Amino acid sequence: MNSGDGSYRIADDPRPTRLSRIVISPMLIFFLGMIFSLTLGCAWLVLNAFAMGHPKAWRDCVIAVAGVAGIFGFAALYDAVLPQTGFDPVSLRPYVKLCITALWLLLCYGLFLSQARVFPIFQYFRNAPAVSLRNR
Repeated sequence: MNSGDGSYRIADDPRPTRLSRIVISPMLIFFLGMIFSLTLGCAWLVLNAFAMGHPKAWRDCVIAVAGVAGIFGFAALYDAVLPQTGFDPVSLRPYVKLCITALWLLLCYGLFLSQARVFPIFQYFRNAPAVSLRNR
Protein backbone atom coordinates (compact mmCIF):
# COMPACT_ATOMS: atom_id res chain seq x y z
CA MET A 1 0.00 0.00 0.00
CA ASN A 2 1.23 3.42 -0.84
CA SER A 3 1.02 5.90 1.99
CA GLY A 4 0.92 9.65 1.54
CA ASP A 5 4.64 10.16 2.27
CA GLY A 6 5.83 8.18 -0.74
CA SER A 7 6.84 5.05 1.15
CA TYR A 8 5.44 1.59 0.64
CA ARG A 9 3.81 -0.21 3.59
CA ILE A 10 2.38 -3.71 3.78
CA ALA A 11 -0.94 -3.98 5.63
CA ASP A 12 0.31 -6.51 8.22
CA ASP A 13 3.46 -4.60 9.12
CA PRO A 14 3.62 -2.88 12.49
CA ARG A 15 3.13 0.88 12.42
CA PRO A 16 5.57 3.11 14.30
CA THR A 17 4.11 4.70 17.42
CA ARG A 18 5.27 7.11 20.08
CA LEU A 19 5.60 4.22 22.53
CA SER A 20 7.92 2.20 20.26
CA ARG A 21 10.87 2.72 22.58
CA ILE A 22 9.25 0.72 25.41
CA VAL A 23 8.57 -2.41 23.34
CA ILE A 24 10.28 -5.56 24.55
CA SER A 25 10.12 -9.15 23.38
CA PRO A 26 6.71 -10.78 23.94
CA MET A 27 8.49 -13.94 25.06
CA LEU A 28 10.21 -12.04 27.86
CA ILE A 29 6.86 -10.59 28.95
CA PHE A 30 5.29 -14.06 28.88
CA PHE A 31 8.07 -15.52 31.05
CA LEU A 32 7.97 -12.60 33.49
CA GLY A 33 4.20 -12.97 33.67
CA MET A 34 4.57 -16.65 34.57
CA ILE A 35 7.12 -15.85 37.25
CA PHE A 36 5.45 -12.83 38.86
CA SER A 37 1.81 -12.34 37.90
CA LEU A 38 -0.20 -13.56 34.95
CA THR A 39 -2.57 -10.63 35.38
CA LEU A 40 0.31 -8.20 35.00
CA GLY A 41 1.68 -10.21 32.08
CA CYS A 42 -1.65 -10.06 30.26
CA ALA A 43 -1.94 -6.30 30.69
CA TRP A 44 1.69 -5.81 29.69
CA LEU A 45 1.20 -7.87 26.51
CA VAL A 46 -1.76 -5.68 25.52
CA LEU A 47 0.30 -2.52 26.14
CA ASN A 48 3.17 -4.04 24.16
CA ALA A 49 0.86 -4.71 21.20
CA PHE A 50 -0.23 -1.07 21.07
CA ALA A 51 3.32 0.22 21.58
CA MET A 52 4.63 -2.04 18.82
CA GLY A 53 1.97 -0.84 16.42
CA HIS A 54 0.61 -4.35 16.01
CA PRO A 55 -2.02 -4.29 13.24
CA LYS A 56 -4.33 -6.45 15.38
CA ALA A 57 -3.76 -4.74 18.72
CA TRP A 58 -7.46 -4.02 19.20
CA ARG A 59 -8.27 -7.68 18.62
CA ASP A 60 -5.70 -8.60 21.29
CA CYS A 61 -7.30 -6.07 23.64
CA VAL A 62 -10.77 -7.54 23.08
CA ILE A 63 -9.45 -11.07 23.57
CA ALA A 64 -7.75 -10.02 26.81
CA VAL A 65 -10.86 -8.31 28.19
CA ALA A 66 -13.08 -11.25 27.20
CA GLY A 67 -10.59 -13.71 28.69
CA VAL A 68 -10.36 -11.83 31.99
CA ALA A 69 -14.17 -11.61 32.15
CA GLY A 70 -14.37 -15.35 31.44
CA ILE A 71 -11.87 -16.19 34.16
CA PHE A 72 -13.67 -14.05 36.74
CA GLY A 73 -16.98 -15.54 35.54
CA PHE A 74 -15.60 -19.04 36.07
CA ALA A 75 -14.49 -18.12 39.59
CA ALA A 76 -17.89 -16.57 40.38
CA LEU A 77 -19.67 -19.62 39.00
CA TYR A 78 -17.54 -21.83 41.23
CA ASP A 79 -18.45 -19.77 44.29
CA ALA A 80 -22.17 -19.67 43.42
CA VAL A 81 -22.90 -23.16 42.11
CA LEU A 82 -20.52 -25.55 43.80
CA PRO A 83 -21.91 -25.25 47.36
CA GLN A 84 -25.33 -26.24 46.04
CA THR A 85 -24.11 -29.43 44.35
CA GLY A 86 -23.22 -31.28 47.52
CA PHE A 87 -19.48 -31.40 46.85
CA ASP A 88 -17.13 -30.10 49.48
CA PRO A 89 -15.91 -26.74 48.12
CA VAL A 90 -12.83 -26.76 50.33
CA SER A 91 -11.56 -30.05 48.92
CA LEU A 92 -12.06 -28.89 45.31
CA ARG A 93 -10.47 -25.45 45.80
CA PRO A 94 -6.92 -26.53 44.71
CA TYR A 95 -8.29 -27.98 41.47
CA VAL A 96 -10.32 -24.87 40.71
CA LYS A 97 -7.28 -22.72 41.43
CA LEU A 98 -5.28 -24.90 39.03
CA CYS A 99 -7.97 -24.44 36.34
CA ILE A 100 -7.91 -20.66 36.81
CA THR A 101 -4.11 -20.62 36.51
CA ALA A 102 -4.33 -22.73 33.35
CA LEU A 103 -6.88 -20.30 31.87
CA TRP A 104 -4.56 -17.36 32.64
CA LEU A 105 -1.68 -19.20 30.98
CA LEU A 106 -3.76 -19.92 27.88
CA LEU A 107 -4.81 -16.29 27.63
CA CYS A 108 -1.24 -14.99 27.97
CA TYR A 109 0.08 -17.63 25.58
CA GLY A 110 -2.50 -16.67 22.95
CA LEU A 111 -1.51 -13.00 23.25
CA PHE A 112 2.16 -13.99 23.06
CA LEU A 113 1.59 -16.01 19.87
CA SER A 114 -0.27 -13.12 18.30
CA GLN A 115 2.68 -10.79 18.88
CA ALA A 116 5.43 -13.33 18.17
CA ARG A 117 4.74 -13.12 14.43
CA VAL A 118 4.95 -9.32 14.32
CA PHE A 119 7.83 -8.68 16.73
CA PRO A 120 10.66 -9.72 14.34
CA ILE A 121 9.24 -7.41 11.67
CA PHE A 122 9.03 -4.63 14.26
CA GLN A 123 12.67 -5.19 15.18
CA TYR A 124 13.69 -5.09 11.54
CA PHE A 125 11.88 -1.80 10.92
CA ARG A 126 13.18 -0.27 14.14
CA ASN A 127 16.79 -1.07 13.26
CA ALA A 128 16.59 -0.38 9.52
CA PRO A 129 16.63 3.14 8.13
CA ALA A 130 13.38 4.37 6.65
CA VAL A 131 13.27 3.84 2.90
CA SER A 132 11.23 6.12 0.75
CA LEU A 133 10.88 6.63 -2.97
CA ARG A 134 11.98 10.24 -2.63
CA ASN A 135 15.48 9.23 -1.50
CA ARG A 136 16.22 7.42 -4.76
